[in-house]
Amino acid sequence: MKTGVMMGGQWLKKLAPEHSKRRDALRRTRRTVERFLPSVGRLFAARRSVPAGPAFDAYDLPNVNLFEEQLAVFKESLMAAPPSEAQRKDLDFLMTVGEIFALVVYAALALENARIYALEDDVVDQIFDVLVRDLARFAVELHGKTSTTPEQMAYCLKMIRKPVVDEARYGRVWERQVYALAGAYEMNP
Repeated sequence: MKTGVMMGGQWLKKLAPEHSKRRDALRRTRRTVERFLPSVGRLFAARRSVPAGPAFDAYDLPNVNLFEEQLAVFKESLMAAPPSEAQRKDLDFLMTVGEIFALVVYAALALENARIYALEDDVVDQIFDVLVRDLARFAVELHGKTSTTPEQMAYCLKMIRKPVVDEARYGRVWERQVYALAGAYEMNP
């Protein structure tokens, strides 16, 4: 009598290739991050400003400035309390640090494209409202890691910031960018 349930080792045989692929992907990610992380401190040390670049120089908006302040603290944390050898092998720790690095790239790309597409300052500031919250969320996550040192935890607390709230800006973005699209698209039957 056949049943739809696999017994014992059959599950392992079926899942082994999938787990093997994941394990290999995690190992490759860890090796990449381990090679990358030590050079980040040297890269930031060589720069006098936050690793934001010229894209940030073109904008003087409250949440863009706040995001730059968060990045300055992140940079300082990498210099003053760099990840230890054990932390460089802790994939969970590295993934959270990597998320913060990814936010730097996303922010720079958002600003570069904002100029290309001539986005209103309200829209740009609203985008950075989200980025400020995201960076704060990753700082909280990093603070809670078991391998985070007390000095690193102190820097994480400094990165936790609330975005500059502007209800008028939010309303303008909602009216001009969201409601303006009402009825512009039609669902396929």
